[in-house]
Amino acid sequence: MCARAVPSACNNSEDPQASAVLRSLGGQRARKLCTKSQTQRRPARSYQGEEEHSQMAKSKATEIVAAALALALPAAFYTFGDLVDGFPGPLTLRTQKVADLEGVPAEGEAWEREDLVRPRDAASPVERVSGEHITAAVEALPGLGAYSGKLSYAVVDAASGEMIAERDASVSLTPASTMKLLSALAAAKAVGPEQTLTTRTVLDGERLVLVGGGDNLLTVKPKETKEGIARASLASLADQTAQKLKAEGRTKVTLVFDDTLFGNDPVNPAWGENGPAGGWVAPITPLGIDAGRADGTKYGAKSKDPSYDAAKAFAELLKERGITIEAEPTRGAAPEGATELGSVQSAPLSSWIAHTLLYSDNTLAETLARLAAVKTGRPGTVAGAREAVKAELDEVAREKGFSTEGLVIADNSGLSKDNRLSPSLLAHLTAWASGNAPVEIRDTFARVPIGGLTGTLKNRFGEAGAEEARGVARGKTGTLSGTSTLAGTTVLSDGRVVGYAIFAYDSQADGYAEARALVDDVASAIISAGGPTPAGLYDAPSSPVEAGAEEGEEQ
Repeated sequence: MCARAVPSACNNSEDPQASAVLRSLGGQRARKLCTKSQTQRRPARSYQGEEEHSQMAKSKATEIVAAALALALPAAFYTFGDLVDGFPGPLTLRTQKVADLEGVPAEGEAWEREDLVRPRDAASPVERVSGEHITAAVEALPGLGAYSGKLSYAVVDAASGEMIAERDASVSLTPASTMKLLSALAAAKAVGPEQTLTTRTVLDGERLVLVGGGDNLLTVKPKETKEGIARASLASLADQTAQKLKAEGRTKVTLVFDDTLFGNDPVNPAWGENGPAGGWVAPITPLGIDAGRADGTKYGAKSKDPSYDAAKAFAELLKERGITIEAEPTRGAAPEGATELGSVQSAPLSSWIAHTLLYSDNTLAETLARLAAVKTGRPGTVAGAREAVKAELDEVAREKGFSTEGLVIADNSGLSKDNRLSPSLLAHLTAWASGNAPVEIRDTFARVPIGGLTGTLKNRFGEAGAEEARGVARGKTGTLSGTSTLAGTTVLSDGRVVGYAIFAYDSQADGYAEARALVDDVASAIISAGGPTPAGLYDAPSSPVEAGAEEGEEQ
């Protein structure tokens, strides 16, 4: 019999054919063969199952160990942190009393307290600085007795408008560049700090007209920011204009420029020797590139005709864009209703005002005054600008109760020696502007330089005896030969904010150095009178801080 039949029969004993196979073998022999067959098969099945079982057991053990470690390691880490008081918890290695529910008292909190009045001595400020304190501090200055000229000053409380201290404050004097405070006031009040100026092109038949809207800070570059002021781009205006001309099938035009907004008197005779020939100011036009600077520098050569130069540059930009300009640009007025082809906007006037006050820019100061004239319905001329500035100042003086008597406005930048302004008027104006004035005026007057830190004051108050004003005095500077002025706001040693104006004039020394040194000493004396200065309002480093554009000696 085939050996393979026995195992099959043993496993299927109920089958009739399997039973026949077993009977043919005999009972005893059949049992032995079946037992042997089953014994030979079992070890294979048992080994496979044990291997699977072993693998499952190992996997389970691994999972159990991993879970145990995941729980044990953080617990051990936290326990250690709790023991060393790195984490909150009940365990600790330190012996310390448990704090009560109100918390641990700060050092010295449990001391016995007494309400004591702070003693005032030489190292403490007086309770309230008086006019006598300021006068005594100024009169004690060593430089005052040695000064070859004259001194006037005024100090006014910003909150009350009360005159605190003065010396010949009602005398009308040459203010130099502190005159720019009046131009800034007029522009902020009449025009508004957020106002922008539009330069545009219009088409009048065959004439293309470039119309100046007061912006003489234009650039020929596609984009430029200079001296903190974003410049409107003539290149962008040329792009717009060329595109519109070509859309109409035009590639040839004559170019006219309209600068009638500021009348026909770009040079103020009152400037005298301090005019364009000396590089102090450019002719004032409502159309120009980089404030009429012929060489790009503040006090370098100036353009003789900024409007014409801007039109010439615009013509070149149009030629680069495929537009032929027939003949040279000429002056002319744009007719009303002419089709506008393009326009560009200046930066807001707030940035113009800030630069004017910070760096004493004469051209921008004159421009701001003319813009105030145009905005108030006056001609944008020398006379119109004078009238507009005086009208705005007169209105403030009437409302606030201080006098403009003796005021003479010959120009609006302070270049003219014919201007007249009293320290009293300037101190009252700056006190009001830093106290009860509308926000646009407060913001405007806050843009003046800070002593020892910014603008035309960044190199001031460095001499012995003048350091008290570093970082504390804010003010607009003024300089003419033999004269130095400073007007702005500061803080007295008792904490009060004041407006002040200081004029050192009629100096017999060469230049202005003697007068300027006295002004710095007087400002420091005012601030420190009655006690130590409230220094620390601003951090004033030992060396002046660079504040953007280079400082020049302002006029």
